[in-house]
Amino acid sequence: MTVEARTLGPHADRQAGKPRGLARRLVAARIKRAQSQHEAAAALGVHPVTWARWEAGLAEPRGLYRRAVDAWVNGGKG
Repeated sequence: MTVEARTLGPHADRQAGKPRGLARRLVAARIKRAQSQHEAAAALGVHPVTWARWEAGLAEPRGLYRRAVDAWVNGGKG
């Protein structure tokens, strides 16, 4: 484990501003829809802070929210 990982914890790469996978897709889909984080969060019924954490790669949606996010990213209304 690197010093950075020990210092920043298990999400060190994500905290360093390197969102991956779903996080990148969320940002791309939101920008394509010309929505703010608040608007996107409202569309899926989540708190804007939750949305921001998903986009930053600090957390990922689970259960029904994951399914809703996947549908939204793939062009659904959420």
